[in-house]
Amino acid sequence: MMWPTEASACALALRRTSKWVMRHYQLLTAIAFIAPLLGCGAFDPCANEIVTRRPSPAGSREAVVFERDCGATTTWSTEVAVIRGGATFLERGTILWSTKGGNALAILDRASRPGISGATVSPIWVDDTHLTLEYNAGAVVHFAAANVEGVAVEAHPVERHQ
Repeated sequence: MMWPTEASACALALRRTSKWVMRHYQLLTAIAFIAPLLGCGAFDPCANEIVTRRPSPAGSREAVVFERDCGATTTWSTEVAVIRGGATFLERGTILWSTKGGNALAILDRASRPGISGATVSPIWVDDTHLTLEYNAGAVVHFAAANVEGVAVEAHPVERHQ
């Protein structure tokens, strides 16, 4: 009986590995493309529709009121983000960036605009570092931050008469 040499043992292992890879090529290809995207926001079904952008007095920041819609199995939300003046607001998450950063307020209702009734949020800048957010009394507030991106935020309900 002849014992395999180290080289022939490596060649045998390589052939077995190659056969396994070829049999599972489609599965491995799918995993290679999909795995990096999972958990990174690439399959984020949510979209943001900007309702209004309100710059601070000096223009160094902006309050962006937007409606977030994550599909049929969830409710809409009206949210406010504080971003640097002139910055691009993400309407969808990407592999590298989420749309959650900078959020100051989230209300569980659609945003009010022509033809659609819902939550009305009014951003009012006191100065470049102080923002007041007024929203409909009775709205369900999901999240409210006191400080975002170096801006002190005060959110409170107001009675609105139509």
